[in-house]
Amino acid sequence: MDKQDPDAILSAYQAAVSKYPEFSPLLSNYAVFLTDIRGDHDAAESFYKRAIDADPKHAYSLGNYGEFLLYRSEHERGFDFLERSDKVAKDTGGFNRMAVNDICRAIYSAGADRHAALSRLHRSLRAIKAPCPSWSQAEQKRYLAAAVADRKWLAKLIDVSEGKARIDKLDDWPEWQEASSDMRRR
Repeated sequence: MDKQDPDAILSAYQAAVSKYPEFSPLLSNYAVFLTDIRGDHDAAESFYKRAIDADPKHAYSLGNYGEFLLYRSEHERGFDFLERSDKVAKDTGGFNRMAVNDICRAIYSAGADRHAALSRLHRSLRAIKAPCPSWSQAEQKRYLAAAVADRKWLAKLIDVSEGKARIDKLDDWPEWQEASSDMRRR
C-alpha cells in the first residue's frame, strides 16, 4: 500500500474495520484519518462514537474525540472528553496522552483556563518517559490554524512533545515563563 495514496489508505482502513469492528484504537485512528485527510467530519464523528462505545476507557479514543469536538468549536463537550481521557490516562500511566490533551487545552483555551493549561502542560511534558507520537502534517495544520497568536510557539511545543527539541526552547515564550513560575511556587 502506498502511504501517500489516501484512497489506498481508505481501502485498508475499511478492510480492517470490517475485520475488527470493535477495536477502539483502529476505529479512533480511522476517525482521525477521516477528519484530517478526507475532511468527512460526519463519518469521522460516527467512528469516534463507535470507538468510545467499543471501549469507554480508551484514553486515546476519548482524547481524539475531544480534539475533534474542539476543532468543531464544541468547546464544552470537547473539554469534557479531554477530562475523561485524562482520568483514564492517569490510571494507566498514559502521560503522553495527557500532554497531548494539555496542548489541546492550551490551544483552545483563553485567559485563566489557558494559563492553567500551560501550567499543567509543564508538568505533563516533564512526566512523559518517551516523546509523544509524531503529529501528522494535517494535525499540525489544524492546530496552527487554531493557535493564531502563538503559531511560532506551537511549532516549538510540538517539537518538544515529539522529543525533537528540549523543553528550554520554550523559555522565551512569556506565557510559558509565567506558567513555569507558577509551577515553581507550588
